[in-house]
Amino acid sequence: MADPRFYQRSGPFRLDELAVEAAFEAPQTDLKLSDIASLDTAGASELSFFSNPKLSDQLAATQAGAVLVKAEHADLCPDGTVSLICDNPYRAMAEISQLFYPLAARGRHMPGGIQDGHLGRMAQINFAVPWLPGEDRE
Repeated sequence: MADPRFYQRSGPFRLDELAVEAAFEAPQTDLKLSDIASLDTAGASELSFFSNPKLSDQLAATQAGAVLVKAEHADLCPDGTVSLICDNPYRAMAEISQLFYPLAARGRHMPGGIQDGHLGRMAQINFAVPWLPGEDRE
């Protein structure tokens, strides 16, 4: 869950909009979800996910508006929480989180990074490898 002090949130989203991104069948409801959160902190307008059976007590007590779950765990959701059945809740949540926080999904500029400069013709940049000034690279 991206820190709202650093990332702007998109939304709210209807369940049918989220279903397109995460491949679950959206139930008929007017519920709009405004954010994503963990099972233990989610409120009525937030989405969470359940993929670890060791956390079934958190699922039973959640106040989330909707929870992504596998079919075999759908009956563990409390009354008032919509079960969104999917094959892989963890992956579905990762895909949906990119809708709520598109800038976080693309990454952000590191503080102290190079703002302006020139590169030689043969220079290569790999954004997946962090590099800090003063580190030796071979």
